[in-house]
Amino acid sequence: MQRGDEIRRRPSLSMPILRSSRSQHRAGTLTLGNLLSALGEASFGWAIVVFSLLTLLPMPPGSSLITALPLLVTAGQMMLGYRHVRLPGPLSRLRLDPVKL
Repeated sequence: MQRGDEIRRRPSLSMPILRSSRSQHRAGTLTLGNLLSALGEASFGWAIVVFSLLTLLPMPPGSSLITALPLLVTAGQMMLGYRHVRLPGPLSRLRLDPVKL
């Protein structure tokens, strides 16, 4: 088998989150805002997935407008060229438990 025929493994999507959360936990600065800024542009993908899952929850008619607003804001930030997802102050200061992550 030649070297070019080797099967390449795809990089894990969750490893950047685990690496940055571990380093921030050791420094004592593990907040949602710090985690998203450490992920950089990959934070947009994670935010879009999470906010899209919110819109799939079974709720009364018309509530999808409210659950889609964070998705629209995230897409707007991406179109405006932000480097990472920016959250409002109270959400970005929310401390995360690395065990649950």
